Amino acid sequence: MTFDRPFERWLPVPPDWVTSDGRRYAYASRAGGMGPQPQEPGLHAVDVATASDKRVAEGDWMVVGFNVHGIYAMQASSNAAPRGLWLIDPYSGALQRITETGFWTHVTDDLAWGRDAERPEVILPLDHLFRLDLTTGSLDQSWFARDGMALYALGDDGRGNVVVQATGGQSDAVEFWLVGQNTPRNLRIYAGSAAGRSSLVPVGLYVLGDGHGLWIGTHGGLYLYRPGEDLTRASGATGQVAGTCA
Repeated sequence: MTFDRPFERWLPVPPDWVTSDGRRYAYASRAGGMGPQPQEPGLHAVDVATASDKRVAEGDWMVVGFNVHGIYAMQASSNAAPRGLWLIDPYSGALQRITETGFWTHVTDDLAWGRDAERPEVILPLDHLFRLDLTTGSLDQSWFARDGMALYALGDDGRGNVVVQATGGQSDAVEFWLVGQNTPRNLRIYAGSAAGRSSLVPVGLYVLGDGHGLWIGTHGGLYLYRPGEDLTRASGATGQVAGTCA
């Protein structure tokens, strides 16, 4: 699902699970429907150049991101949704629990975004975006909200904004918002219907930003957003965005 430009090869995981230099990627058992399943259950780190595969933690995990600090992942089990956030050293396997709560979908070097973790015994509102400071552990459970809609942090635009998808509501809508990482200034860049084959629901639950703008691969085609402009259809091809432009 990701084209590793430095090594000129395809990797079987989303871009957030790959280090920025393309040298390593992480994957795990119970990977949330994305990525390969390991022969040896647990959390794994792979060296792209050598294809060396190392299990760095036992148990079931869901990878959130892999950056200079290590692998960020949620613990998972067969009878409960993934929740909480851990930092795992890809070399030693040392575990550091960041928080016990939340369902996390995107991390940067010092921040994480998510929402409340689903529990079968409780109907939880999913319309509040959480912001977690990875340095201090400070958690803001109301960083951004859209009443009655389910929120999902898809990634960031590389310009200091988190890209949030909001779906549902009375009109079965889909919206894309840019929400400030450090200042919650909010800009809606798209609003439409989530129904139909041409909807702008992302094919993969992530977006990628580069020098050209923000790329979103949807069921209705490939879209590009540039600051100050409308969301533009760049191609009719549908599918996931596999990498940024050179």
